[in-house]
Amino acid sequence: MAENTITINGRTFPVHYRLLRTIAGNLPSGAQYADLARALVDLGIPSITQNLAESCKLDAVRMDALWDTKNRDLRLALAGSETFISNLTDAQARDIIQENDAEILKAVAANADELLNVSDGDDEEDGEAIRRISVKAADDLLRHLGTQKDAGVLEALADNRRLYKAL
Repeated sequence: MAENTITINGRTFPVHYRLLRTIAGNLPSGAQYADLARALVDLGIPSITQNLAESCKLDAVRMDALWDTKNRDLRLALAGSETFISNLTDAQARDIIQENDAEILKAVAANADELLNVSDGDDEEDGEAIRRISVKAADDLLRHLGTQKDAGVLEALADNRRLYKAL
């Protein structure tokens, strides 16, 4: 097993799993912490990676890389994040539809209002970056969510009050 260390003022200290998990769990959001978040993910410790995916303290590139692993637990953690859903791509939407995993669909449904914030233009709106998903892919995913037979998915859609306000 690799030993993780931290050096402070020239002194090296061991960093054990519990401390790494504490750091990951309490990592503030912000660009200044992006390198640390990436380094924690690069350690390859599943529980720490999942913790960072759930809290979405990662940039879009790192979230995309985690999605591309096809690891169901990581995909479920990402799907439950408003940040991930607001940065969803067409390919990720197709993956969600094709996999038709009830738990992932339920997580997406809880944040489905983020799919309505799709822009057709190239301009930034209100300081937010343009969404990476097309209007068609967002509509396809919303339609797929609405036609589910799983009560949990439909309940998550029904509980998404921001979705109804947006419609």
